[in-house]
Amino acid sequence: MELFLSDFKTHGLELALLFFTYGLTGITDVILNVYPKSKHQFWWAQLSKNVFLGVRIKAQIETLNTLKKDQLL
Repeated sequence: MELFLSDFKTHGLELALLFFTYGLTGITDVILNVYPKSKHQFWWAQLSKNVFLGVRIKAQIETLNTLKKDQLL
């Protein structure tokens, strides 16, 4: 992944301010190694969708409210 991001930099992308990713292990460190001024945020919409796959229908509303309260959505 670091080689992939470095390739962007080589081809002229000098500054990237924000990255959204889907929870790849170690991705934050890789991003900050190549673009140290950037911010990294997980793609919570996809993560929350995956959470709901394991939650009973009756509990989904409560789970959604908890995620919103904790500002994860």
